[in-house]
Amino acid sequence: MNNMSTASQPSFVRKTQSGLDEVRINSKKGIEAPFFTPEISGPEDLLALLNARPALEKDNPIIVPGYRWQDIRSKPMFKQHKPEIKHLISNHPFYYYEPVELFRFTMPMRLVTHAFQGNRSKSRDFYKRIRKGDTQKAVSMLPEFFQPFLEAQLTRLYEKDRKASKRQAPNTKNRKIYEAWRDKRADQGYTDYFEEMIDDAQKSPNVTIIPPVPPILGSSGQDSITRTRGVNRYMTMRCNDKSSGMSGSRVYSYFHLYIDQGIFKGGNTLDKKLLQVLENELQQYDYAGVAITISNYNRAWKNNVHKTLEKFVTEASNIARQNDLPVILPRSKWFGAYLTDCGVQSFSIPMNGHFRHKQRATGGVGEKARYGKVALYGDAYEANIGELETYLKSSGGQVHNIQYLPSKPPTFAPNASSWKGKFGKARKFRIEFSKPRRLTHVQEAREFRQDIKSGVPDPVRHYLTRSQHAYLS
Repeated sequence: MNNMSTASQPSFVRKTQSGLDEVRINSKKGIEAPFFTPEISGPEDLLALLNARPALEKDNPIIVPGYRWQDIRSKPMFKQHKPEIKHLISNHPFYYYEPVELFRFTMPMRLVTHAFQGNRSKSRDFYKRIRKGDTQKAVSMLPEFFQPFLEAQLTRLYEKDRKASKRQAPNTKNRKIYEAWRDKRADQGYTDYFEEMIDDAQKSPNVTIIPPVPPILGSSGQDSITRTRGVNRYMTMRCNDKSSGMSGSRVYSYFHLYIDQGIFKGGNTLDKKLLQVLENELQQYDYAGVAITISNYNRAWKNNVHKTLEKFVTEASNIARQNDLPVILPRSKWFGAYLTDCGVQSFSIPMNGHFRHKQRATGGVGEKARYGKVALYGDAYEANIGELETYLKSSGGQVHNIQYLPSKPPTFAPNASSWKGKFGKARKFRIEFSKPRRLTHVQEAREFRQDIKSGVPDPVRHYLTRSQHAYLS
């Protein structure tokens, strides 16, 4: 098979006469940019998105964790929602995006759940072995790719599992999780891991895969870049191979970079090396776009390296455009919206507004935190439940009206003495209000596009200067 780019490769982005970009995602054409791509991280997010589905735009892309997507959409709680989910899959292009933080940060329980694709029976058997101190056999139950990443955080796993004996915990406190990418099992295991994702993707009409890749830190060496390139190449080559068969839908793959803001500090040349790698890869292999996940946006602004970050994103967008490819910034929220003025076509964030998954707290979270945060239109600010109460008292009990989104919480009794009394049950609040209001970003993107058509320069910067955003106002 010839994996080099060919004349038959379609154009995935083009500029229209109105000044907008139009993006193609798989076979869905004409998606006007910039656009917001919501991310489903788990069953609750899917339920919230189904509640707010009318607020999505026609052909609005959606991000899901590809390896777990079948498990999420097949939960018993969705038995009555099968027609809605089918409609969602049929009418919206999907990105299969693996949560890259699982392979960098300490969150062993989330990693186990993901590795077993939400299978509770397998998880129970795994923890039985852990509690017996049979660590080696427990780890061997995981798919090969995941094994070295879990081994690097076994001490923390034993600490988090209340029923496990801490005396039997291996000492892994000094191990860096991302170094597991160098392990032979990771090199060999991503073949099966990626194949499963592609097989599931082929069951849907319009799926593009953003593969997990190693983090590139300010201290990273050439091996991180080499592995990033190799993982991306393998995914696009396998997508091409499988899509040339007789069964299943066509699947495409994006070139993915996972970057820490530390590479933009003075004296570091990794950003320049990555741009050269990007240019070479896009010219040689059949990618359908570019995804750039940047961790620690807040710190980039705190450390005053955001101008270098902006320059990098601008140059990466230019390289992608030269190859007729779009750029998406997963896990970026208003920072990603800001960077659409630099040529990026899409920004995203999980429905809960967090930049990444975090390890579950074994003791639970406080009552106040369980309600999550609510994105406030115009303010580019997320209000916690206490701040929301103050806001609602001064605004007639509702937030800014956006068509198809709830403007009032399902319950609001400001004179009650507890948060539950004021706002009802936290889960109901999240599903029916705080998470649906995440689609405020859809409305923002719609207005950015209208400003572009009207000739407004840097429309997102104009919007954010009037906001209350901590860094972008």
